[in-house]
Amino acid sequence: MLVKEIYESSQYVTDEEMSSSQAINAANAALAEINTKIGTKLPFYTNENYQTIPYDKFSDSWQLRLIEPYLSYSIAANDSDVNARDFHYNRFLTALREFQVSGIESIKTDDVDSEGNPIDYVGTAKRVVKIDASARYNPFKGWWV
Repeated sequence: MLVKEIYESSQYVTDEEMSSSQAINAANAALAEINTKIGTKLPFYTNENYQTIPYDKFSDSWQLRLIEPYLSYSIAANDSDVNARDFHYNRFLTALREFQVSGIESIKTDDVDSEGNPIDYVGTAKRVVKIDASARYNPFKGWWV
């Protein structure tokens, strides 16, 4: 999927604009959050991924589910709209939880480096820990890291 396509969806949701370089930077910030929060090793988007070379390291559906809310969050944060910012970030976190439970299999596993060694984009993301959702103070219900 092209970053431009994800950005256009975000632009529709927020009714705001950002430059292509800002969209790539925000999309890479989303990938950084995905990588650090659930242990994947997804490479960052490049300028070519904006409108010429589709990013194929995980499925288009999951890219749209994860990256669009993060782009929308970035736009709303820049716009100083606290409610919209929180709404879109919570959409991202919800999608991230679901991705860890049921979307990891969409990560590409057949890429190789220049020496022919397999590249591991999944990382430690399959280590899902079930939390005790019965605690009163726990706002999350179900699976989490």
